[in-house]
Amino acid sequence: MDDKIIRLYTNFEKRQRLDAKKGKLCCEVSERWLQFSEESYPVRGTEFVSVDIMTKGASCKDRKLCDLVLDKKYLLQILSEIEAKEPKET
Repeated sequence: MDDKIIRLYTNFEKRQRLDAKKGKLCCEVSERWLQFSEESYPVRGTEFVSVDIMTKGASCKDRKLCDLVLDKKYLLQILSEIEAKEPKET
């Protein structure tokens, strides 16, 4: 019977999924986000990816704070090594 249950996404979840498909990863606590380039750039055996650090400007328009060019291999390695901490009981 569980195989017939269809999960309906909230508007927030749907927006997150659509943004991620566009290379946009929003901060969970501020009006900032990462905007990833659509493709990487191979240079002498290293694969680089461009990431723009974005925010909302005073006029509520998207504004780029800065951009980073990162080694994709090391970015993936760092992300894979981040450990989830168990929440502290209070």
